[in-house]
Amino acid sequence: MGPRQEPARPLARPSASRFERLGRWAVRRRFWVVGAWVLLLAAAAPLAARTPDALRAGGFILDELESARAKALLEDEIGVPPAAVVVVFHSESVLAGSVEFEAAAAAAVQDLAGAPYVSGILSHAIAPRQVSADGRTAYDIAFLDLSPDDSPLALPGIRARIRQVPPLEVGLAGGPAFYGDVQEVSEADLRRSELISLPLATRGAQVIGLEGSKALVERARQNALANGLTAQFEVVNLFEPNLAPYGAFDKLLLDPPRDGAIELVKALPEAWPKRIVYVSCDAATLARDAGVLVNTKGFRLAAAGVVNMFPHTAHVESVALFER
Repeated sequence: MGPRQEPARPLARPSASRFERLGRWAVRRRFWVVGAWVLLLAAAAPLAARTPDALRAGGFILDELESARAKALLEDEIGVPPAAVVVVFHSESVLAGSVEFEAAAAAAVQDLAGAPYVSGILSHAIAPRQVSADGRTAYDIAFLDLSPDDSPLALPGIRARIRQVPPLEVGLAGGPAFYGDVQEVSEADLRRSELISLPLATRGAQVIGLEGSKALVERARQNALANGLTAQFEVVNLFEPNLAPYGAFDKLLLDPPRDGAIELVKALPEAWPKRIVYVSCDAATLARDAGVLVNTKGFRLAAAGVVNMFPHTAHVESVALFER
């Protein structure tokens, strides 16, 4: 007979983690957990209607913030420029500090000091902190004599004076570049609104366009003038709108951003307009604003449709007609 084999011993299970124990507890009491969530959501439902009043669209900074006061103090006391553009140099083949890198960087920005609104330049050559740890990226700072809001005005002149010098990739960053991107998106929205408002004017309608940006309103006026059309465009704070100075509208066409037009629909008078066409790129904010129009302002949803303008994505364009 062969040697007797001992029975295999079961392997010891590792002790369960805290989250595993919590998961087992929740599974055993799943009905109680679901019931607790239902009660919590029911209790929170009355607060949901107050959300638009509690949340307000803001800006990048508020004057009363400590950081804003510190920035203003630095500008007043020691003359720190209010805005600056960052010129970024990057290379995969040479390192900052090498002759080739520095010669290319100097050639790229040799005309930058003469660009409009540029008041000074801080080079990475005298500021080691402006060089990345791996030496492949560095940046110079071009100080501007413009406020942050007006700083995108300097971008065309700066771009015209910056050269692409191999082996470097040269680009712009910083606040003005970001604000410039935002402005480009806003201008795209303006072009979209002009595609709607100006054709209406060609049919003899009296058109008033309301926009929050003064620069975009000026562009819309110039576009109407260039096309020989009579259309009025005004600057209005769309988050605290006052439509009374512009008279009674028979019809209103809304084409807001994804945030919707909650403050505008709340500000609508009881007597006018009689018809609203609401074009939306976010069905959730359209539903929210529709609730105010129907339940508070006395409108009824007369028609609605969806246009799939963004194939293979979850986004659709919605159009709704409200009448009263």
